[in-house]
Amino acid sequence: PVSAGGVAAANFDREPESSELEPLAALRLASAAVGDDERADLVVLAVARWAAIAPEAAVEWADRLADETLRGRALGAAVGAWAERSPVAAARLALAALPPGPAQDALVLRVVARWAQVEPEAAGAWVSAFPPGELRRAAGDALVARWMERDPVVCGNWVRTLAAGADGDAIVAGYVERAAPAAAPAAATW
Repeated sequence: PVSAGGVAAANFDREPESSELEPLAALRLASAAVGDDERADLVVLAVARWAAIAPEAAVEWADRLADETLRGRALGAAVGAWAERSPVAAARLALAALPPGPAQDALVLRVVARWAQVEPEAAGAWVSAFPPGELRRAAGDALVARWMERDPVVCGNWVRTLAAGADGDAIVAGYVERAAPAAAPAAATW
């Protein structure tokens, strides 16, 4: 016999629209899964799929989860899915959904990575407004990593706007580290 969790996993693999069309039914099915890890994974998957079509509702539901770890994972999945549709709204949510700390930082970095793929300049303006500290450095590095794939010259122009100091220096160092391999062939001809 297949456990409820096995049925849920099979449904998510074969019929992703089931969690999109009836998110609460998918979440009920995920709740019946055998084993905490399997249940948590299915809840996170269902929330992510729900957030792709109704982000506000998915976030509201995930925000009420009692288990703090599962709540953070589910909100992260929702924010990630929301960032695909509306990076600005996902950015606001990342700051408002959780108190400052590692879980919020992870959400912010996820939004920056997604936002940088579609609107790196806007993501750069958001990151530039962060207060000095580890989150600003990490977000700047995540932004540079994605932006370099898209347009290293424009990324370099943004990096030049950063103020000197620990944060700016760390982000510049990340840019240089990523740009150096591409510049090596040209430098070799000097």
